[in-house]
Amino acid sequence: MTTPKELEIKLEIAPKSLRILEKIPLIHSLQAARKHATEVSVYFDTPKRKLHKKGLLLRVRRIGDRYTQTVKASAASRLFERAEWEATLGGAQPDLSLAAGTALEPLADGKLRRQLKPLFETRVRRTVYPLADNGHAIALTLDRGTIRSGTRCAALRDRARTQARERGRSVRRRARAHAGGSGAAHARE
Repeated sequence: MTTPKELEIKLEIAPKSLRILEKIPLIHSLQAARKHATEVSVYFDTPKRKLHKKGLLLRVRRIGDRYTQTVKASAASRLFERAEWEATLGGAQPDLSLAAGTALEPLADGKLRRQLKPLFETRVRRTVYPLADNGHAIALTLDRGTIRSGTRCAALRDRARTQARERGRSVRRRARAHAGGSGAAHARE
């Protein structure tokens, strides 16, 4: 079985650049309507950041009444590439039994289960502009929201993110912009 891959580049953009989005000919000529969704994502790790130190990320995302658990693993060989596995959940807590076949599996034991804590949460209002869907999903996505950890809260900054996901033979590409902006590039979420 092929390990699912995610290729991603994030670039921050100035908020005033978002105003011209509807005027871009490609966006203006879209046949499919843009879609809106509210997403709440909770990122989990141990107090000593065991997953982070191993290059892993564990997230539970809620969209409406649907929960998805995601495991991401950094790839040592390529700067913007990482493996990614997703599974549907019945609720808001991670289910380590779903880590079978993922990079998290070797660590997924009772001790890790007891130590996992929510580290931070993002709440975003996502707008997706479908650009193409002939075998490859390509979309421009704009996120506006907040990131919260304990009592601390900050606005997400505008980021343009190009993402390609490979699941077996299918590849999905996305360009995303998150809510602020300075032009910095990011390799990880």
